[in-house]
Amino acid sequence: MKVTEKASAQLKKLMKESELPVSAVRLTATKGCCGPAIQVSLAEKANHCDFCINIGDVDFFIEPEANELILRATIDYRDEQFTFEGLKKSGSCC
Repeated sequence: MKVTEKASAQLKKLMKESELPVSAVRLTATKGCCGPAIQVSLAEKANHCDFCINIGDVDFFIEPEANELILRATIDYRDEQFTFEGLKKSGSCC
């Protein structure tokens, strides 16, 4: 997984501005009508099975289901949202 400078800066900003205790960004897999998607949230602690990595001075807690999807993905930030380029695709209706 790669993180662009813009995405890294935005993640750091969100973590700093959070009113709750935050130590990392959590990435979880969700299912959408067009295949898998990744949800981004802030987290204080890792869950038991999370993969814990640091990229660009940002700590990530990645659930096992999400880890497989994002191995070769790049997280970017544009148009006021995070995007994931290169997500592993599965069957979809789109």
